[in-house]
Amino acid sequence: MTIIRDHSYLFVCLAVACGGARDPSGLAFLERDRAVTAATADSPGQAEIVCANNVRFFGRSSAAAGTSVTATTFDSKRLPRKCTGAVLSDQTWSCRQTLADGGYTWTAQVGEDGPFSQQVDFVVSTGRSPAPTIDHTPSPNSDPKPILTGTVSSQLVNRGFYLEVTENGQAICIVSPIHSTNWSCPLSSNLAEGSHTLSVDVDESDGDEATPSGNSNAFTVKTKIGNPTLVAVPTPTSSTSIPFSGTGEPGAVVTVAEGTTVLCQTTVSMDRAWACISPQALGDGDHDIAATQRDAAGNVSDVNAAKISFTIDTRMPAAPTLQAPASPTDNPQITFHGTGEAGATVSVIDSYSRLLCSVKATAAGAWSCAPASAVADGDYLLTAFQVTLAGNRSGPSAAALLSVRTLKTPAFDVPASPTRETSPALTGNAQTDAMVSVYLGEVVACQTTAGSSGTWSCRPSALADGAYLFQAVVTDPLSHVSNPSVARALVIDTTAPGAPVLDQPPARTRKREPTLSGTAEAGSSVSVIDANTGEPVCAATATSAGTFQCAAGTELALGEHSVTATATDAAGNASLQALAVAFTVTDALPSAPTIESPANGTELVQRRPVISGLTQPGTLVEISLDGSSYVAQNVSDAAASRFAIVETGFARGGCATGGVPAPLLAVLALLFAATRRSRRGDTIRLVAGVLALVAAPSASRAQNIDVSLFRPAAGGDGFAAVEGARPPVDGESRLEVRTWTDYAVHPLTFVTASGAERPVVRDRAAQWLGAQIHLIGLLSFAAQVPVTVSERGDLSQLPPSSRGPSELLSGFADIRLTPRLALLRQEWAGIDLATQMSFEFPTARAQTLSSDGRVRVEALVSIGRSLAAVPAGSLDLLANAYVRARPAREFLDVKSGSEAGLRAGVGYGIAPFRAWIPRRIYLELEGRSFLRAGFAAGSVPAEWRLGGTLCPAGNLAIDVAGGSALTDGVGAPRARFLLGLGWSPAACSQSYANEQLARAAPPVEPPRTPAPEPAPPTIAQSLALPAPPAAPDRDGDGIPDDDDACPDQPGIAENHGCPQGTRQRVVVSATSLEILDQVHFATGQARIEKKSWWLLDQVAAVLKSHPDLLLVEVEGHTDDRGPSSFNILLSQARAQAVTDYLIGRGVDRERLVARGFGPTRPVATNGTVEGRAANRRVAFTVVKTRARVIEAEKPPDS
Repeated sequence: MTIIRDHSYLFVCLAVACGGARDPSGLAFLERDRAVTAATADSPGQAEIVCANNVRFFGRSSAAAGTSVTATTFDSKRLPRKCTGAVLSDQTWSCRQTLADGGYTWTAQVGEDGPFSQQVDFVVSTGRSPAPTIDHTPSPNSDPKPILTGTVSSQLVNRGFYLEVTENGQAICIVSPIHSTNWSCPLSSNLAEGSHTLSVDVDESDGDEATPSGNSNAFTVKTKIGNPTLVAVPTPTSSTSIPFSGTGEPGAVVTVAEGTTVLCQTTVSMDRAWACISPQALGDGDHDIAATQRDAAGNVSDVNAAKISFTIDTRMPAAPTLQAPASPTDNPQITFHGTGEAGATVSVIDSYSRLLCSVKATAAGAWSCAPASAVADGDYLLTAFQVTLAGNRSGPSAAALLSVRTLKTPAFDVPASPTRETSPALTGNAQTDAMVSVYLGEVVACQTTAGSSGTWSCRPSALADGAYLFQAVVTDPLSHVSNPSVARALVIDTTAPGAPVLDQPPARTRKREPTLSGTAEAGSSVSVIDANTGEPVCAATATSAGTFQCAAGTELALGEHSVTATATDAAGNASLQALAVAFTVTDALPSAPTIESPANGTELVQRRPVISGLTQPGTLVEISLDGSSYVAQNVSDAAASRFAIVETGFARGGCATGGVPAPLLAVLALLFAATRRSRRGDTIRLVAGVLALVAAPSASRAQNIDVSLFRPAAGGDGFAAVEGARPPVDGESRLEVRTWTDYAVHPLTFVTASGAERPVVRDRAAQWLGAQIHLIGLLSFAAQVPVTVSERGDLSQLPPSSRGPSELLSGFADIRLTPRLALLRQEWAGIDLATQMSFEFPTARAQTLSSDGRVRVEALVSIGRSLAAVPAGSLDLLANAYVRARPAREFLDVKSGSEAGLRAGVGYGIAPFRAWIPRRIYLELEGRSFLRAGFAAGSVPAEWRLGGTLCPAGNLAIDVAGGSALTDGVGAPRARFLLGLGWSPAACSQSYANEQLARAAPPVEPPRTPAPEPAPPTIAQSLALPAPPAAPDRDGDGIPDDDDACPDQPGIAENHGCPQGTRQRVVVSATSLEILDQVHFATGQARIEKKSWWLLDQVAAVLKSHPDLLLVEVEGHTDDRGPSSFNILLSQARAQAVTDYLIGRGVDRERLVARGFGPTRPVATNGTVEGRAANRRVAFTVVKTRARVIEAEKPPDS
């Protein structure tokens, strides 16, 4: 036998005897793959006949050198025999066994527990014929009648021998005669289930054995397999990766499938268990799963024997509902209620995710649960969630609040307040032995334990003066807190009130129980006592305004008395004594006063004479004149006490008479005459008559001081109160009529000596009726009639020197007449400057606080300037400075009289484009000062106002404004609201810059007729260019397309290439585009008027039909009227408006560029109306064509 390394060969001995001839047709070379460490059974090879009893077993192994390899042989009776060798350095091994003649099967194993090699069958033959071999039947085998095969020596073929296969000595198959060295034998009957060991030999015809028994064939017949088990899957489930498991036959392959889809496969372990999981996730829904098993013999179990069904549900359920429990509650046994998904488990948790209770929802979806133990005191934020049967958890429900308070709220007694005790006792009631904490805000002020009777008391540490708010709570050892008690306010006041001030009573009085009055801290208790004896005289409580009065409780004795007073506040703090006042109680009557001037029967020329005389010192003189009473002023000297009174306006020669105020008649007459077209002489005579009428006597009397700060501007060129600097001139509207409603809140407030404030005038509503008329040249005249519509106030609580009635009256206020003179106009001087003189006549009704009782004169200078302007509007500044002559008065502690004032305003004028968009928005400031007061408190009133003007229709102006005081002063209100309404061309006109453009604009042209008109002067010319190359004529009218305004429609040269009958006003060439008409805009704006739309439609049509004009510059030009910067901006806006219009008509945006030149490129003189009209234009310049770029002509010097 020859061994070739790395291979093993099968040698078959075919000779009749050892060493005989070999049949080369039976030689086969078999190469075997080897495992890494397994031993190979190389020799003897499969079906090899070994002609010696000492058999050498040989093979290879990749195991380490020295590793043992055991060769095991089995004879026909499956008796094992072994020999052991070691792996050599060349990875070979060998060992020897002595075997009797016969057939054998052998395998090799590395080590004691290493893998076995494949089985190899061989034959040992040293004498007789070699034993046959039988092939190994696959085991287990599902065929109970397998076909048995094998080999036999060729010397036994066709020699009368027969082959016999036996099991346990019983023949089960006979091959007779033997016709081939490869034999096969089908079984005639089924083998029994189980293990079988077959052997084979060849016998002679007489039954004697011709050969020894060959190798054994051991196998198992298995024709059926049991059913596996499949463990049920919980249903429903939220898992999409389901683990399947069960039991089966060891070694069988279990297949888990859904229908025809295999989910997973696995092999049953030796302990009969199996498990597998589908690599693919299963979808939501119902699933029917079956498991089958298949053994090595190919037997398959019943597909319907192991089945389960389940449902996968991965959806997230909706959150359950949680009904808000009653809260707060003192019952710790809480039951929660709500709704959820049927069968789902609902859990209630707090904000710390602590579980309170869980329960399953009923089939109807309702649930309720209660915590196993009482809920501890505290505040809880509760939510509920639910977990479905599939294990899917919902989000949280809407949160519900729960406040458990088993601790009773303590009772907190009302403390005595205010108090001057800095550490007062705080008391109340609570549960016995409860810990009571009194809180001041978030800080514990004091703590105590309630006694056996439940009462508690504690004192905070010393508190400073001020107001405090306390609350009490009860706490337990677990730090649970009860609901807070009712809050109790406490005022600590250790400051004594200021000493009261006693009013000086009459020096002599006949009253034995006189009434004493004065001022003290509001709400304090005032005790008036005798300054000498300390005996109480009377007591009173100061009002909220800080005044008090009381009558003596007992009759005072005749004679001199001196009294003082003290004030005690609610906390018990007593003030110092007031300065004592003295008076005399007497029963003697004063002597009658005498009138010294005017003498009886005297004829007076003064309308306001001084009435004076003598009276007894300390007396008050009341003068009765024509049914009206006047109180005289006492002027004491060494001899006697003198008195004097100045009468206000009784008529010449006798009593005053009622009627319409003369100045009002004068205004009406003046306005009526001004609206008439009279000659200048008539006007002069009329003015003289008006002045005479103004000088006529007036029968009205007014309260002797005017506390109003607001006076509306005379004309619409101003703002609300800031006077304008541009009154009407020739050519502008002659008449303007406006009315203003002025509502002021707290225009007059009295501040007492203690600092308390009391509104004297709570509110006032006034109406101003005004008109302005343009008279001659730069002169205009305005009249304003104010009416006090309503006025609420009370002067009865003021000090005696200023005390008045408890109710104020309404009626006419002082009429205001204002001539105005325009000095400069911004058009020629750069600024607007005007001056005016206002006369206010005492036509006010008494007790309206709207008149000084005398004629007042105001001189005012107004200046204005347009600071900046843009196409959408302008920014304008106005300023007024004025001096007003007024009579000297003393009202309360304010010295009024002649005053100086300033007004300033800034306005933003908006170009009109919507009726209800304000035409202007303005802010104004106003302040004044009484000159003789020297900026004393209350004598410098100032306020601000913010407003706007709307012009919804024509010159109808609506003003809305509001503001408030900037400083404390007479007439400066807490809030002021203004509403203006009237016909005011000045208010609704353009702003200063736009107004100048409007004045320079030509009159609106009438609609054009179809008849052709001469073309205007050429606006701009390009530099001469070489003649363009010949262009095609698309419409065949003989006019090249470059010069044809209508290249796609046959036309005539006289109409620039367009059809006859359509007036073409746009001329085009290869390098230029000219319009023969003007583009008209709204005055002073960038809004294109409708009458120019047809012209721009022609421009758009020409541009779209001439795509070779790649870039066209749209130019805007103006004349030189107005600021140059504004004109440039306006021209740019107009050029952009034309550009946007053409883009809207289909011209590409990239082909147009807008540029404003303002007045820098005139084509005519600006010295004439016609020249300025020609300079206000829109022109088109071709900048780039498809052939070349064109440089625009430079402008001439201007």
